[in-house]
Amino acid sequence: MDEGFWGVVGWAAAISTALATGVSTVAALWWRREDRAEADWALQGGGASWVKHDRYGPPHGPTATALVANAGDGTAFRMHVTGRLCAVSMWRSAPSNNVGITRQAVELLPSVRPGEDIQLTVECAPDSWESAEVLIVWTRSPTWKKKTRTLAIPLREIATKPEPDE
Repeated sequence: MDEGFWGVVGWAAAISTALATGVSTVAALWWRREDRAEADWALQGGGASWVKHDRYGPPHGPTATALVANAGDGTAFRMHVTGRLCAVSMWRSAPSNNVGITRQAVELLPSVRPGEDIQLTVECAPDSWESAEVLIVWTRSPTWKKKTRTLAIPLREIATKPEPDE
């Protein structure tokens, strides 16, 4: 055989090696991105009430409560909640020396691990109930990239608008 044949074989081997390496690198990077641990949120029930006349303070509008849990396989960092057309408060259970377990209002949670839950209280005007949303905002890992995710939960999915108590 002549040198031309082996030259073609050499070039074909070099090109196929380069293509295989490129495809393998792209597949590995794609899989690393797809197989990352992520936080995911599950609504564990909600309810609503509307007390028009409260002997302890001014009349209130409809209020919803819900328990939201991190049902994913990754930790949510810098987690906070806000509302669109409503006011949302976030509560976390904490051990107490005097009473066992108490609830503490928090503005920001540094981390929420898989399986941990948060209590939400939502106050909303009666005419905004159907269009109001609770927004859960958290930072994905790695946190140095500062990539946030937002989950919008319509208030009507948390609880149906209650009728006012007299």
